[in-house]
Amino acid sequence: MASPPSKENRPQTAPPAGETERCRTLLEINNALIANLTRDALFRAIAEAVRRVVPFDRTAVFLHDPGRDVLRLFTLESSLPTSYFVLGLEMPAHDSHVGRVFREQRLLLRGDLGTQREFPMEERAYGDGVRSYVIVPLVVHGRNIGTLAVASVNPHQYSVSDAAFFQEVASSLGMDVISENALVDRLRVGDTMALEALMERHASRVFRVARDITRTDADAEEVVQDVFLTIARKIDHFEGRAALSTWIYRVTTNAALIKRRGKRAQLEVSLEEHLPTFKEDGHRDGERSYLLADWSQNPEAELLDGEAAIPGTSRASRSSASRAPRAATTTRATARRTSRSWTTAVQA
Repeated sequence: MASPPSKENRPQTAPPAGETERCRTLLEINNALIANLTRDALFRAIAEAVRRVVPFDRTAVFLHDPGRDVLRLFTLESSLPTSYFVLGLEMPAHDSHVGRVFREQRLLLRGDLGTQREFPMEERAYGDGVRSYVIVPLVVHGRNIGTLAVASVNPHQYSVSDAAFFQEVASSLGMDVISENALVDRLRVGDTMALEALMERHASRVFRVARDITRTDADAEEVVQDVFLTIARKIDHFEGRAALSTWIYRVTTNAALIKRRGKRAQLEVSLEEHLPTFKEDGHRDGERSYLLADWSQNPEAELLDGEAAIPGTSRASRSSASRAPRAATTTRATARRTSRSWTTAVQA
């Protein structure tokens, strides 16, 4: 009977990555996030950084579609052959392993799919060669938006410590999932949550720009809604040659100018009707011969004259400050209306 191999001769497995190496990886991920890479390039960079400390054969991000109540495969990095696991794949929120993590907002660690399969989609993953996996929730600002899944062909590949590391990766990745580049991709497939996220980020400034041009809160609110509906409907025309924010503010300026011109056209009257007429000898003629403009009933002037003075502030700064809370409130309400309007248009 052969003796067991000595301790020195036993095959050695790679030790788990140390805390320092994992912190370095998280820093590398954060650097990738601020590098303004495309979605695919960014996820590839993150996957390569993670693979150096924790091996995997497949990793994917699923985002929740509230309209269909499914989790849709948003981005993927994989070395496994498959007949089904492709971008756009939809996992049911109530009958899948991905859906369970999303609903319960708790990670799921499967050590051996050979004995732990529970959902139909796990059967398909097992058929692709997956033997163990970790799925963690993607939560951004307290809002659950999807999941991050990491899988291996080796049983018992991942530990609780690995799962905690992937949760930190998800926290960083979640911020980018709702970044502008990702929002563009999500808008293109009709994701209303992406429109709301875009408005949360830009609506206040859009309102201020529109207000400076239109001069009224009501018109500015209409411009905000028009701008984001335009962005949503014409997102396929955005080529990415400039920042999305630049495009948004260009659309805002155009919409606000159109609104102001429209108002001005409604208020225009014939100037000739109000000009004095003259006799042949040059003296004024008719009932308007001594017409004088009366500006005493200018409501805006009376309102400004009646403002209580605030020490250390100018009238302009007081006016701007008084509009700030209203801008925040109105843009949130406008975001909800715009999202509903776009949802109706998409479904129609």
